[in-house]
Amino acid sequence: IPVVVSDILPNKEIIQHEINGLIFRLGDVTDLSEKIKQLIGSPELRKKLAIQAKFDVMTKYEEEKILTKFANFIVSK
Repeated sequence: IPVVVSDILPNKEIIQHEINGLIFRLGDVTDLSEKIKQLIGSPELRKKLAIQAKFDVMTKYEEEKILTKFANFIVSK
């Protein structure tokens, strides 16, 4: 499922505009509606973003990787 997120920092750390989602300017309803229209009007873009987002989640946020990073962080403190 493709996502549209605001440009706050936590979102921008995960979502890359037009790579794995779309980013709109926080508080800008016009920009948000344009991004939604962009997705509605482009099945190809929806598919591309969804495929990349799934790949990113599977490779960057896999449970074992997250647990290993967390364990390493705890041990280092």
